Amino acid sequence: MFKYITRALVDAKIYTYNYFYGNPVANKTYPKMLTDEEEEKQQVLIDDKQLRIDTLLFVRQFKNTYYKYTNKEKFNEELYNSFVDDKNFDGGPTAFDDDDQNIRIFDKYILEYIKNRNDVMTYLQCKNKDVVLKLKLEQLNDLKHKDDKIDIIFAIDMPEKDLFHYCYNIIQKTGNVSTIKGIVFSLIVKYNNEYIRIKLNAFTKQKKTHPYLLLERFLG
Repeated sequence: MFKYITRALVDAKIYTYNYFYGNPVANKTYPKMLTDEEEEKQQVLIDDKQLRIDTLLFVRQFKNTYYKYTNKEKFNEELYNSFVDDKNFDGGPTAFDDDDQNIRIFDKYILEYIKNRNDVMTYLQCKNKDVVLKLKLEQLNDLKHKDDKIDIIFAIDMPEKDLFHYCYNIIQKTGNVSTIKGIVFSLIVKYNNEYIRIKLNAFTKQKKTHPYLLLERFLG
């Protein structure tokens, strides 16, 4: 899926410096995993600097592509095109969907995510929930059974730097950047004073991790 799995990446961009060496997000407890895939331990040597670069590049590409379809004022076309031109970052032929060469693969991911996101919002509204969208973990109120109001975070809405730290803290032990897509395409709730992350791309799997089933557990 990603060329990053082969660890072939470009050198660091200058603009990434402040992300890597700024103050980390302090005293945050990151969400428990609800699936097994990110819990697998890999016996690999991790280049921490490269992992930070990989993580930031993925976060920037996902967010910018999302803005292409949701917020034209924030969309950076130059940044969007630079990823396609970069053969080390899903560039060239790998930048496009294998089944449809007219659509870029990250656009396909985003379009699927937008559909799943809208489905979740419709589901919660059908449950008569007053959905309050938050941007930071510390803004979330604890979810309570039978409460009409529910605070959620769609991870992709988090500020870029927060989302970078959020993703990095989850994958830093395994170095598995291929899981970043699932992290970015997720929603977060707070339950029993813990942050719970639900992956929206689980819609297509129809397993125990399906978002509706997980939400039912917390909504009561």
